[in-house]
Amino acid sequence: MKKFELETKRSLFKHFNSIRSKKDIILLLLESIKNLMIYSNDIIEFNDVDIINNEDEMRIVIYIDKMKRIFYCTKNKVQSICFPFSVFKNNQIKFYYNSIEINFKFISILVRIFSTNNMDNSLNLIESLLNDEEYSNSSKYDQTFLEELLILLFTFEDGYLRFDFDDIENEDETYHPIHHIDFYYSNSNTFKLGIMDKISLKKSIEIIDINKKCLKII
Repeated sequence: MKKFELETKRSLFKHFNSIRSKKDIILLLLESIKNLMIYSNDIIEFNDVDIINNEDEMRIVIYIDKMKRIFYCTKNKVQSICFPFSVFKNNQIKFYYNSIEINFKFISILVRIFSTNNMDNSLNLIESLLNDEEYSNSSKYDQTFLEELLILLFTFEDGYLRFDFDDIENEDETYHPIHHIDFYYSNSNTFKLGIMDKISLKKSIEIIDINKKCLKII
């Protein structure tokens, strides 16, 4: 099991907005890896994070076991998505896919491709990648790996969910509980599960960790 935590600032994340599409998730994931690599010395072993009240405070937790997820804890929210990479940390933290290390160049190229593409289909993404100058100047080995990463990010099951606490602005006793879990991000798929009270990040993780006792709705 691997449990890493980084205390950071929300303002450092250009792509940390409301999650409304797969594109939002991909850009956030890439930016998260970049910041975790930059601030590797500040990463600690995760224990727990209580409910955050500071607007700009942010905690990122990578939780790798049978479940592989990354968690974002901000003011009155815990958001989580699947984490599709391997991670190792000694003096520095490193991320891998198919045993190949992900570096800043790969992240930069992928952010550029996904930022400028509407993601209608994978062919458009591949075409954008093939026309990218930095990609064209890379080795054949790097080009192949970038293509694999692009397809992975476009197709992986993201498993997005969000814990919302003290959502007074939108509260409705019947349809929008003040504390709730939101599943998925698009209007056609999303639904809410009301919860009785605010819970810490550790408890949020335990609710969805398949190695823990299953939460029962009665």
